[in-house]
Amino acid sequence: MPSNWLRKLLNRVVRSTVDERNASRKKSRTRTRAHSVELLDVRLVLAATTFNGGILTVDLNSDNEAAILTNDGTNISLTSNVAITGVGGSSFSTANVTKIMITNVINKPGQSIVFAGTAAYSLSDGLASSGVETNTFNVGVTATGAASISVTAPQSIIVNANLTGGTGGTTLLGQGLAVLNTDGVTVQSGAVVSATGNVSVTGQGGSGSGGNNYGVYVYLSGKIAAGGTGNVTVSGTGGSGSGDNNYGVYVYNPNNVTNINSTITSGAGTLTVSGTGGSGSGSLNHGVFVRGIRSAISSGGGNVSVTGQGGGGGGSGNTNFGVYLLLSWQEEAAPRQSPARVALALAAVTLAFT
Repeated sequence: MPSNWLRKLLNRVVRSTVDERNASRKKSRTRTRAHSVELLDVRLVLAATTFNGGILTVDLNSDNEAAILTNDGTNISLTSNVAITGVGGSSFSTANVTKIMITNVINKPGQSIVFAGTAAYSLSDGLASSGVETNTFNVGVTATGAASISVTAPQSIIVNANLTGGTGGTTLLGQGLAVLNTDGVTVQSGAVVSATGNVSVTGQGGSGSGGNNYGVYVYLSGKIAAGGTGNVTVSGTGGSGSGDNNYGVYVYNPNNVTNINSTITSGAGTLTVSGTGGSGSGSLNHGVFVRGIRSAISSGGGNVSVTGQGGGGGGSGNTNFGVYLLLSWQEEAAPRQSPARVALALAAVTLAFT
């Protein structure tokens, strides 16, 4: 039997060997895990698509990613300023797409998606977009049947073509979260935001200091409307920056644009419009501003409620009206309208606010 000093020496050698093996295994596991994380990070920076059961999902995963969906009537194609990956690929048969989902799962900043093409999108299961900062619609989107259109943009939504929801309705939310000079939701150039069901449009102007950051902007013959008994709800808050003219809800059609109106309207359903002027120190931060004789808030028989709160912070601003109607033709570089035309326009607006 070994002596005590020899036994102690053997025990130290054994413990040292075991410790070295354990340390080696631990380092190996650590390297493996770190390598896995690195691979995962690389994979996540690519735009990813999936296509399953008619549902096309586009997940934007990179900072400042700019993606475009283009429909030519035969195929819907995705292009981006970063690589596109995923089992779905980048081109899909238009006839097979029943729903489009746009996501930003890991909340990367500065992203944008544009709906473009030569053919409108017709989606039996609707459209859902959330998390992508700016959504722009340059071609129409229709959700048929019971389907809906739902768009939530952390910054802004720009509508240049018709968005038509089914009985599931149309919901637009532009949040204006970044310190930028942007409007929450813009409906312009003859575009109509509507639905067979209810319509809800909510916008927050950006908080940049440049001013003219509107919550909801209906401009140049744009329209927000619902048919039948569908309700229309429009709510806007002007930007909180120090500039002027941060309107909550702004309805404006230049008087020299003839025969077409910029309107917020409902049929037999309830129409509710609320606006809050920007809270910054600037002036002319109106809650609801209806400008021009071809601009109106009206209904086809349903109840109408218009509420405005003038903005301005710290008492330094001025002329911040809650609800402001500016119908005079003199402000526009346009042919003078007849007194009867102005009277009819004024009567229509008065009825709309009753």
